[in-house]
Amino acid sequence: MAMLAIVPIMIATCIVLLFRFINQKYNPPIFGIYTRRNKYFWFKFVFMYVFLRAKQLYVHLKGLLAVELGNSYDGTKHIHEDDVALEQKHSLGDYSQSVDAVYFNGTAKDGVALVCGVARRPQFYCDAFMYVKVNGEDLLLSPELPDTRIKQTTLQEGHYKAGSICLTNLIPMRNWKVSYNGDMKYKNNPEKSVKVEMDLTWSAHWQAFKYDTDMSPLSMAKDMAREKWSADYFNVLKKFHQTHYEQMGFLTGKIVVDGKDHLINMPCVRDHSFGK
Repeated sequence: MAMLAIVPIMIATCIVLLFRFINQKYNPPIFGIYTRRNKYFWFKFVFMYVFLRAKQLYVHLKGLLAVELGNSYDGTKHIHEDDVALEQKHSLGDYSQSVDAVYFNGTAKDGVALVCGVARRPQFYCDAFMYVKVNGEDLLLSPELPDTRIKQTTLQEGHYKAGSICLTNLIPMRNWKVSYNGDMKYKNNPEKSVKVEMDLTWSAHWQAFKYDTDMSPLSMAKDMAREKWSADYFNVLKKFHQTHYEQMGFLTGKIVVDGKDHLINMPCVRDHSFGK
């Protein structure tokens, strides 16, 4: 009897909630840009959170079961197929804003530092730069700076090479080579140049953080649930998607400035981005 008495109350409550849901006012974006929660927010949030969490689990399990490839010159190095695919040089297609970029950013407690990058662009142009600080020297800059747009030579085309900068992948997600052979200018005296040679090896110390799969599904689901979903919305996400990941490691080797050797051993983060 008690249960039967509750049924009308439950029905009435559901009707009230349904009425409130149907008549919920639309919250326009703040300043016409920043979208806010609307009546379908929680439905979209739950769906997207489950989808992203399932994708994250799938990628994790796939990585554990991935077929491993090849050997390296210094012993067996098990490399997942997915890592090989991520580290390869990617096609830029015919979109003018396409990019395939690799960056290194390292610094040591004694003030030694290196920041460099090569971003491959269509038509064999690169956005490339190099900053180096070693003990006893002013900050050194690649001679093209502040301009970073460099046309690749025929031999450099299709590689992370521009000007005197050369970034080469040795083992996917494990080792890269950072090389430079040419003049650099002093920050405080840009009219003066000096011969610089470097032969550095970057070695990974942690797994890469891959934004496609390692970002918080909770945060992503909240942001996407605020948007107005449509075929156009998801087509735009797909069309302009960029893959980006970062990995911490150490940079070691030698930099020669005007004939003087400087040994390098410092923590250095590497990141790779590609897409439109």
